[in-house]
Amino acid sequence: MGWASRMKKAAIGDGLESRTDRTGEPSKPRPSRATGKLSEQLASVAEPWTNRLDQVPGPNETALIYGVAGQIWNASRLETQAERVAGLEKILELLVPALPQLPPDALRELVEEMHDRARRLYPDDRRRVADIEVEDRGDGHCRVIVASMNAIDAAKSEI
Repeated sequence: MGWASRMKKAAIGDGLESRTDRTGEPSKPRPSRATGKLSEQLASVAEPWTNRLDQVPGPNETALIYGVAGQIWNASRLETQAERVAGLEKILELLVPALPQLPPDALRELVEEMHDRARRLYPDDRRRVADIEVEDRGDGHCRVIVASMNAIDAAKSEI
């Protein structure tokens, strides 16, 4: 299934797989598993930022955008609202001084928009971003490679 098909399915589906048992009777629905390339999902989460740019970002800008999108993605996967808010506050504590040319309120709005987008578009994807690598392809575009881990492995690494 291609990216466009997954997006269409996500847009019209409710995130729950319908299953039947051996008798043909419907069983309880359960959350669907995460599918798709995480780099494509991060690109979608980062769209509020990239759509505001006047030009295609270079490798350094791409690394910054995806790095922030990855942190926002990880914060959006936290269990409670309080944990998610605390995670976003930590991101803003680092981002505001790193981008002094942007007003803090505008950065907060951008981070919250990206977070809400991650939660809305990929509610059942429990993977965490482990690492992001940006390669300059030399043609004005970059290749982004995202390594992920599942939520269980992430919980073990936090211990």
